[in-house]
Amino acid sequence: MNITSLPITPAIISTASLSTDKAGDEPAGEETALKVGMVEPGQRAENLAAGDQYSQDRQDGDHLQLAGQIRELAQLDREVRTHERIHAALAGPYGGAPQFQFRRGPDGVLYAVSGHISIDLSPLPGNPEGTLRKAQTIKRAALGPSDPSSTDRAVAAKASSMAIQASAEMAKIASLENLARGNPDPLFNGFA
Repeated sequence: MNITSLPITPAIISTASLSTDKAGDEPAGEETALKVGMVEPGQRAENLAAGDQYSQDRQDGDHLQLAGQIRELAQLDREVRTHERIHAALAGPYGGAPQFQFRRGPDGVLYAVSGHISIDLSPLPGNPEGTLRKAQTIKRAALGPSDPSSTDRAVAAKASSMAIQASAEMAKIASLENLARGNPDPLFNGFA
């Protein structure tokens, strides 16, 4: 077979686009075909093969980078969800359901990248013992995850303050009860 008798065919390289190009001509995610020239079969084969290899290497590198980003986002998503679920489980009735902020990954999936739960830090009126238990529960919930954030530590500090106030209120009530029994000594335990 004579090479000169074969038809001339265009060489085409396909590339995937992950975002709209700057001119806005191509929609995100669609394939674009680039004509790189007319090639007669058998001619410049080594140049075309080298170009194909470069294109393939570049695509492989892009895919590896995207796969790495997806793995990182998936790991962050697991960590964020676990962290907030621990808070919610330990907070019991004093905490709300986890709320998350999401980022869309290069694969189109939404990944949780941060989160929070609402915590009720108000004391229980007229119930210092209940307030103390509530403060202890909130502190455990705030410090429950293995990696508490600065916000988590701030909530734990507020809960500690709430516990101190509740303990002081309990001591004041105990002192008043002792005075009512005629014993002014706050350390009085009922034994003579």
